[in-house]
Amino acid sequence: MKPELLYSELEVGRTFEPLTFHLTESLVSGYRAALEVWPRSCEGPECEGREMVPAGLWGIWGRQAYLKNYRMPGGGILVGQDMEFYAPVFVDDVLHVQATVTEKFEDHGRNCITIESTAKIDNERCCGIVRVKAIWPR
Repeated sequence: MKPELLYSELEVGRTFEPLTFHLTESLVSGYRAALEVWPRSCEGPECEGREMVPAGLWGIWGRQAYLKNYRMPGGGILVGQDMEFYAPVFVDDVLHVQATVTEKFEDHGRNCITIESTAKIDNERCCGIVRVKAIWPR
């Protein structure tokens, strides 16, 4: 079993082991079926008739980037998540994701944290960032 990711271990600047996330056809079609999301086409030379990955999947790799070797302790609350998109992501792309703690603070007596996960396609071109803000369990 993976160890819990404790608040005391989350210092600003901490980076986690990179995550390699393959956006397989099976993963994308399963996500679409579960949420009834229809395929979106993309225009432009980079698309070449390829199938774009739904933006909601970004939240999954954003979280997995810091939970690859850990498990979330019970009692945490997600208070915000934002995503920045820089390039389209397609089925069969391989993302290399690096998560970093960017903020750690207390708010109304609660431990709060912001973790930013940056993804690059084939470890070269930055395609997006996911920022997760959470009240971390004690």
